Amino acid sequence: MHYNQINNKKYPYRSFLIQLQEFSLMGLAFIIPFNCLLVRYIIGIFFVSSIFLYWRKIRDFNIRKFPGVGLLFLLFFIYAIGFFYSQHSNLAWIDVQKKLPLVLLPLGFTITEISENKKYRLYWFYLAGVLTVTLICLFYFIIRYFSDSHFHREILNFPFSMLYSRFYIFGNINYYVVYLSMAALLVIGIIFGPSGSGLGKAMKRWMYIGLFLFLAFAFLIPSRSGLMALVITLIFLGYYFCKSLCSRAIPLILLLLAGFYMTGNYRFDSYRQVFNRMIRSTEAADSEYLIEKNVLRPVFWKTSAKVIGEHLWFGVGTGDVKAQIKAKYKEMGVYDTLHENDDPHNQFLRTFVATGLLGFLMLLGAFWFGFVRGFQSKDYFLLAFLILIGIHLLFKSMLFREDGVIFFSFFYGLLYTANIRENSAI
Repeated sequence: MHYNQINNKKYPYRSFLIQLQEFSLMGLAFIIPFNCLLVRYIIGIFFVSSIFLYWRKIRDFNIRKFPGVGLLFLLFFIYAIGFFYSQHSNLAWIDVQKKLPLVLLPLGFTITEISENKKYRLYWFYLAGVLTVTLICLFYFIIRYFSDSHFHREILNFPFSMLYSRFYIFGNINYYVVYLSMAALLVIGIIFGPSGSGLGKAMKRWMYIGLFLFLAFAFLIPSRSGLMALVITLIFLGYYFCKSLCSRAIPLILLLLAGFYMTGNYRFDSYRQVFNRMIRSTEAADSEYLIEKNVLRPVFWKTSAKVIGEHLWFGVGTGDVKAQIKAKYKEMGVYDTLHENDDPHNQFLRTFVATGLLGFLMLLGAFWFGFVRGFQSKDYFLLAFLILIGIHLLFKSMLFREDGVIFFSFFYGLLYTANIRENSAI
């Protein structure tokens, strides 16, 4: 039985639940960039209201129509199983709780009818949230700049590092870069997509101003992975929206220019020095040299690979990642330097370390099904999101923190399930 055909007399609270579901979704889209505890309760309201609205038609729900969502559900299940063979059960329990949105949000979207208008409404609420957060942070930053003399001197001496560490006051700065980048991609998709023709000149003007603001702050904050992800995604959208063969060559040229820019930028100095040594010298760049040059991610990844080699099939357990990484540091003789960096800084590797080969394949599979749907249907929003978040997952363990899990689960659930409904013939 279709949702709109439910008898009001048999289901008297339908209108209230519909409004509750819609307001919770809009509130969630707006509040994601604020990274506050209220988001947990909003997710709960959205999921419970969705279940109550569709409890009569659960028999018609088929998870096989949404294989990407099914894989995320299995990934959460594997993390939950990992709790039982983790030595640090307290850490494992906390991590399982953080991963719960991987089930609640995508599953909630699969049983929720998201129309095209509702989807764009959620985009607008998310953009409003990112803009509000940016203006609050900017206002606070200006106040501190003029009222705190010590802060003022630090900004003059180290402008980029201060922006990196002090600007975003709601949590981890790396997630703020993701929020800004996603906001920029949504604005570009709205302007140049099918809905752009319905925008007035004044609205487009304001949207271009917002786009400039989002991109400016995203580039100013010197996160190497954030810069790389944003540049690559922007080049993709240039190729996507260009129609002729000649115009599509422009993004490729921009890719080369971006490569030269990143290799020449001060943020990549240490990596460039290591790369030059590897080319000009037969001497290997060992862990000690990489640590000396502050090129740490290859060391993190090498350490994670060693742990994976010993726990290939089932992983070390949901709560034992940090302990196993530190144990490897001791074996490698770098514990004193790196003992505070107990994370692989790669979500795919972290999932592999924690859950083994099966969990790693579940995460890869969710991306695979998303990309297949995106390319088959030429869905700009889905493809741009997957490229952006995928690059960030290569350099950050974004699903280790709750704010990263919620951001990923919300947009994956929204864009992937909407794509399947809108392109059911594919």
